[in-house]
Amino acid sequence: MGKLIKKSTCYPLWESQNEVRDLNIASKNGLQLVKGKAFSWILEEDKSVRYTYQIDFYPKAKEDSRYKETFAEMGWEYISSTFNGWHYFRKPYEEGDQLETGEVVESKRIYTDKESYNEMEKRWQNLGRLLCIVCFLFGINYAALSSKEPAFLGFSFSFLFFGLFIFTSIQNYKKKSENENYVPKFQIPFKIALPVYFILFILSFVVGFIK
Repeated sequence: MGKLIKKSTCYPLWESQNEVRDLNIASKNGLQLVKGKAFSWILEEDKSVRYTYQIDFYPKAKEDSRYKETFAEMGWEYISSTFNGWHYFRKPYEEGDQLETGEVVESKRIYTDKESYNEMEKRWQNLGRLLCIVCFLFGINYAALSSKEPAFLGFSFSFLFFGLFIFTSIQNYKKKSENENYVPKFQIPFKIALPVYFILFILSFVVGFIK
């Protein structure tokens, strides 16, 4: 057994294919996924093998007795699942499975038919919309409370900002899927949006506490 390495990760819903790409690149470089978590990977150093990875979003997998078995019949080995419904699979790499960038060739993905793939995308997009609604509700609630306590205005802005970020990101993803030449007019990278949200939230908390 090779050395185990824990690597922190943070991929939003709409960047799941980027995570797949990065896992494939890691495998090519001799780091194989042992366990995928929501915010980290457990990797094993092993240059003797190489895999092609895929991720599926299916929150109701525990209720589906055939879920893992179905993918196993298609040659996909189950690795692990996250608490929020993402499942990691792999199969031994074969020439032609991946592009040089690490992306999986469409015909070699875990969903070989467009309908099933679209259903999977609808599942995570629905989750994204739910998160968006929650953020907006919190934002509106804190905005109403700010009339009595101004410190709440910062909380309101942080939630409204993150809700708008999620909404625009999903919309940009959908338009990009429909037209690969589509260029978003407004897009904030997740690595920037998440820290901005936490900074605004913490500053609001500190200001309210000091006051």
